[in-house]
Amino acid sequence: MSDDRPLYEQAARVSSEAAARNSRARRYRIAATVVILIAGLAGFSAYFGTSSGSSRASDSAKQDRRFGVSLGPWKPHITAFGYGNEKAVSLAEAKAQAAFPVLAPTADAVSSAVPDLEAGAPATEPAAAGTPADSAMRIIWLDHRGPLDVVAIEYNHLEILEEQMRPNYDGPKSYRNLVDQQADPNAYLGTVQGSTAYVVPPNHAQGMENPGGVTFMRGNVQIRVEGYYPAEDLVSIANSLG
Repeated sequence: MSDDRPLYEQAARVSSEAAARNSRARRYRIAATVVILIAGLAGFSAYFGTSSGSSRASDSAKQDRRFGVSLGPWKPHITAFGYGNEKAVSLAEAKAQAAFPVLAPTADAVSSAVPDLEAGAPATEPAAAGTPADSAMRIIWLDHRGPLDVVAIEYNHLEILEEQMRPNYDGPKSYRNLVDQQADPNAYLGTVQGSTAYVVPPNHAQGMENPGGVTFMRGNVQIRVEGYYPAEDLVSIANSLG
């Protein structure tokens, strides 16, 4: 997929808009602290244990990934990401600056998934110059989280999250445990790029459309492809990453 300047310039504008949301993010953090204290340590651990090793369970699409607070349907991080250390970059910059090889999907794999968008998926957020096609990259985030980098490639209804993991993290073991424990009753183990993958089909639960997800390891990097497309499309996108 080519890296073009207009995409980067749009990303920079979005990054600037995200900075303006910092005060709201601080309020969310306060709210999250209260929720976590009420819910208790057990619930806190269960939520983050699931999200760190897989796409979230069927009803957890209602949870904001940063704070564990119910904020509505899951969406890619188009307008904000992380805790403020991230920056909007071009694909070339992400590949040059991240501490691991950043992978991107082929245009054909993404375009092939677009017609299969799940009914009930949230509406596309408009950009400053209009609404991009579902097959177009909206923004790329790079976040240096201490020794572990994170890169997120965002589309209208698709997110590709690439995250360095600590040396003792065993992804395939985590995925098998999640299936054994039925973290999501519809989840199953598959294979992506020769590695064990945790696959969650999209579903309609608790009155909203929840995204599907495919999670697998590439070296010490965990990659999650998540979006409002059938599991087989997400697997195809994951297999196209290179």
